[in-house]
Amino acid sequence: MIIEQIIEIKNTGIWRDYTADAGARLAPRTLVFGFNGTGKTTLSRILSSLEKGTIDPKLPNSCSFKIQLSENTTIIQTLDQPPFGSNLLVFNTDFVERNFNWDDSSSQGILYVSEKKVGAKKAYDESSTKLKATTKEISELESRQKSSEKQLKEFKTRVAKQIREMTPESVYTQAYDARKIQAHYKGSKFEESLLASEKQIARNQETLMRKLPPDKISFSFTLPEDLQSWLSSGQKLIMRSSAEMAVEALEEHQEAIAWIKRGLEYHDQHELNQCLLCENPFTEERRNFLKSIFNDAWDDAANELKSAIQLGEKHLDNLRSFYSNLPPPELIESNFKEEYTAAFKSLRKHTSKIGEAGKFIIFKLKEKLDPSLNSLGSPLPTLESDINDIVKDFLSEASKAEKLVGAHNEQAITFGNEQKLAFESLERHVLASNQATWDSLQEDLNKYEMKLVSSRDELRSLKVKTDELQNELQDHGIGAERLNALLFSYLGHKNIYLTAQETGGYKIIRIDGQAALHLSEGEKTAIAFSYFLTKLEADDRKLKDLVLVIDDPVSSLDASARTHAFSLLFRKTKKCQQLIVLTHNTAFMNMVKREFQNLEHRNAAEIALLSLDCRSPADGSERRTNLAKMHPLMANHQSEYHYLFQLVRTAAAKAETDYLYLLPNATRKLLDIFTTFCSPGQPNFTAALMEHHETVKDQIDIKALERLIQVESHGTIEGFGTLPDLTLQDAISAAKAAIGFIENVSKDHYKRMCKACGTIG
Repeated sequence: MIIEQIIEIKNTGIWRDYTADAGARLAPRTLVFGFNGTGKTTLSRILSSLEKGTIDPKLPNSCSFKIQLSENTTIIQTLDQPPFGSNLLVFNTDFVERNFNWDDSSSQGILYVSEKKVGAKKAYDESSTKLKATTKEISELESRQKSSEKQLKEFKTRVAKQIREMTPESVYTQAYDARKIQAHYKGSKFEESLLASEKQIARNQETLMRKLPPDKISFSFTLPEDLQSWLSSGQKLIMRSSAEMAVEALEEHQEAIAWIKRGLEYHDQHELNQCLLCENPFTEERRNFLKSIFNDAWDDAANELKSAIQLGEKHLDNLRSFYSNLPPPELIESNFKEEYTAAFKSLRKHTSKIGEAGKFIIFKLKEKLDPSLNSLGSPLPTLESDINDIVKDFLSEASKAEKLVGAHNEQAITFGNEQKLAFESLERHVLASNQATWDSLQEDLNKYEMKLVSSRDELRSLKVKTDELQNELQDHGIGAERLNALLFSYLGHKNIYLTAQETGGYKIIRIDGQAALHLSEGEKTAIAFSYFLTKLEADDRKLKDLVLVIDDPVSSLDASARTHAFSLLFRKTKKCQQLIVLTHNTAFMNMVKREFQNLEHRNAAEIALLSLDCRSPADGSERRTNLAKMHPLMANHQSEYHYLFQLVRTAAAKAETDYLYLLPNATRKLLDIFTTFCSPGQPNFTAALMEHHETVKDQIDIKALERLIQVESHGTIEGFGTLPDLTLQDAISAAKAAIGFIENVSKDHYKRMCKACGTIG
């Protein structure tokens, strides 16, 4: 069984949304080239997950993948056991970290079955089987636990979203996420009593949506000044008889008093000596008698009535102003609007009643001055109830309205706190409505966690027993002998070797017998890779069944050591079922590619040349990687020069590129390679640029090349983990200048390269 295709990888760094295309299939011999920072290590960790039968701990929790194996088997990230058993081995930096302690000059042991201890293997196999069964059980529980954790995570995200949606445009939800939900439920229990009514929800939402605090309302709900006093005195005036106001002699004819006074004035004005009413003589004596009746006392009484009428009409004008200026309900904060609306309507009603009472008093006062008003035929004002009761009812409603406006004004002052309280009320409502779901999900998660604790305790006991049996069975000495043989061949000397320890594992020793501390990176690579190759036939494995994934076994090696590592790799893995080599080193890539292409002459289906196509669009969106067939210019040439030429030339022609992260160094590397033949004897492109300065100074943007030299000082395309210092504009300008430099220095070479690379893609 081999790995045939990486079908998809999701939510994993720059592999966030990878789906395989038809050409990206793996073969028994597969080369994957990718610059550093293009996801090569992540890919090796995904394949390492197949080796261990569980998701690699260095992959993100959100990672998901789907991998097609031969024999119609599809593997996803929810692994329950190693699909290849012990026949898949992965060499990468994680492998080295797991097996070596460089500070202590030690490593893990390699299990080889001693011919003298074959009988002990049966007990080991039985214990190992139980260990695997328990491991599988734990894996299943962990899967359920993860599923439960995922459900809980989705629940928290969903509840946080509900709160954000219920509190639109609120400053309190700008950074509201699942972490707040976790804290709330861990700290409190949200009972049903916290559920809000639809009316309360609407009020709180309206409060939150207000961008500014409500305006304060300045209005006095008291009656116009002295109106109440006038109503009381006016009522007393209309209750007094005219006789009390004039003379006692005509009290029984009080309604005629005003009429008699006008008659007397009429007779005096017209000097009449005969009464027009009774035709009797109107003597001087009678005339003087009547004048004595209507002395200054009556005039004062009439004046008092007139003053009361004038003052009453003024009060009614003020009352009308009071009525029309009452604050309308739409100005009131929503929390009090409904209650204030009722008070507003009632207050207007009672204001109108006071107005009617005032009109009644004014009419009655006028009637005292002129009794003929009763005979005009117009409707007479009436008074439905006692004036004191009318005033009392008004004052009661005015007090209610005043308190509500006061509460409104207080809220205007404490607007920020009111918004906070409104948000917290809505938040508690949502939390209370979801409390039961939280309790259920938390109960499930706790159940799996408790089961896991028990199963892990059992696993630890089994491991102790299995390790004891393994220690009895294993023979580290055999592994040390084979490892040293490879290491001596690799290094070409015996200055470093490994010795088996009685407690298991190996000690790394120098020729003087001392622990090999302070190893060089090249020595570490040699030891680690030799160790890996020694493990191929350990644990009763057979080379013909092995699937090997080897990620950059030549890191920190010089050219000579790299060649030897390559030779050793292919000599030891020739019989393996599948070999997948991942590398960012172009020299090593070319070695592997040549070896694989020799196989292609015998069977093309045996090899696959792939690359990690990582693009960084000019629009600033994040980089994404795809596993694709290797570019023909990379696959068909024994140097990256053609590929670099095409990449830089395309960017220059289009003034844009999806390879911004690669372009500056690719441009510098292209120029350094070109320099080796266009300027023999010059150590680098900087010197070559000086040599050809006169040729190109008016043809290209030399400053763009100088900027490139300043920023990209080493000219390597081994890759990067971050974007370059050059902007897109700088990188494009440098690419144009670089292509212009090549064209002007060697036109024939430029034309032949353009032809060899074909059209701009």
